[in-house]
Amino acid sequence: SFSADRLIIQNVSMHLAVHSIAEAIDTISSLATEMGGFVVSSYLKGNDSEEYGFVSFRVPVQQTDIVRSRLRDTAVRIEEESSQSTDVTEEYVDIQGRLSNLERTEEQYLLLFDKAKSVEDMLRIQRELSSVRSQIEQTTGRMQYLERTSAMSLISVDLRLATSTEPLVPAGWSFQETVKEALRS
Repeated sequence: SFSADRLIIQNVSMHLAVHSIAEAIDTISSLATEMGGFVVSSYLKGNDSEEYGFVSFRVPVQQTDIVRSRLRDTAVRIEEESSQSTDVTEEYVDIQGRLSNLERTEEQYLLLFDKAKSVEDMLRIQRELSSVRSQIEQTTGRMQYLERTSAMSLISVDLRLATSTEPLVPAGWSFQETVKEALRS
């Protein structure tokens, strides 16, 4: 059985300006694999001047901070970065309790089935058993889902070209950009 002090589902969202979207997608995909994760989805759209892309991937939750730092390093500019954590520990504990109740109920029905005198009783108990088994499967499935999603962070990255004609951030927002502007003028 799965044991953890807290089960936390972590989602990270980043908006990055990069020199090449195709290269960024490749770099991010390699990073996901290198960190023991996998790409969930990715796409690249648009033409040379207004190209944009998106990658979402999962990595083991322990690698999240390293991955975020590596992603920042690949960007020319970070437009936005946010993370959201959802604690599902209580739900998990409730489900564990529900599962043990269902398993006890199943045992009771199995004992009744063995003692059943008529075919009618056997069929009635069989129907109840099959309903309980289906609930056990659903409950186990939900537990496994919570275990899996709390073990792997979901990281979504929006990519825009750093040379995009659209203003990506309010003027003066990025210190690096401000310095570059000052040097140009």
